[in-house]
Amino acid sequence: MSPQRIWAVAVNTFREAVRNKILYALLVAAVAVITSGVFLGRLALDQHIRIIQDFGLFFMTLFGMVIAVFVGVNLLYDEVRRRTAYVLLATPLRRTEFLLGKYAGMLLTIGVQVTVMAAVVLLLLWIEGAPLGAVLAQAMALAYAELAVITAVAVLFSSFSTPYLSGVFTLSIFVMGRLSGELIRLLPTLEPASLRPPLQAIASVLPQLWRFDYTARVVYGRPVSADTFGLTLLYAVTYSAIALAVAAFVFRRKDFV
Repeated sequence: MSPQRIWAVAVNTFREAVRNKILYALLVAAVAVITSGVFLGRLALDQHIRIIQDFGLFFMTLFGMVIAVFVGVNLLYDEVRRRTAYVLLATPLRRTEFLLGKYAGMLLTIGVQVTVMAAVVLLLLWIEGAPLGAVLAQAMALAYAELAVITAVAVLFSSFSTPYLSGVFTLSIFVMGRLSGELIRLLPTLEPASLRPPLQAIASVLPQLWRFDYTARVVYGRPVSADTFGLTLLYAVTYSAIALAVAAFVFRRKDFV
């Protein structure tokens, strides 16, 4: 595979995405909702900093997830529908390079969106005089890592399904991934015991998205070690790589005729 060809597809994908007015509408809505946390914080005595932190991180992840799903599920479908994929894949560009370039372009797009939302959260906290510690930076970095995993899952579903079904599947995976931690904790006490092996298998396949939620740690000022933080990032990279590998396998065998 050629990194140059992958990067060329990524840049082109980013340029196409930033022209989409829906993304701007979602970003404006996200900024407005995050900013409203300041006014809600005024209603709580001595808790306004925690409310801004909680509100900001939650909606940064939520709107980032919506953007990731919206862009990801339409990524390959639009190229095939407009038949631009036929032209591109007729060149020396390989299908795997095309897929990875699209994914990289999506990460660039989401990265810009998350950076803007994170900047708004940091600005609001700075105005309120809140400390901007390392745990907040960890939480924002892991929020982006979580979105990278969700984007990879969206690309996987879009490689063989329609945008509507891909969106439903990806959103379902997001919800189940956030709840998978509770499932893992309940498994040892689950009855009947015959249900434990299949549920354990499901929990192993689902992305453990609860690992990326550092909101409570930010609110209560509990940073984690560099090892734990690094392992969580490694998990995000590994899961995304596996999802993309499966997507590439399916996409290479996809018949566009």
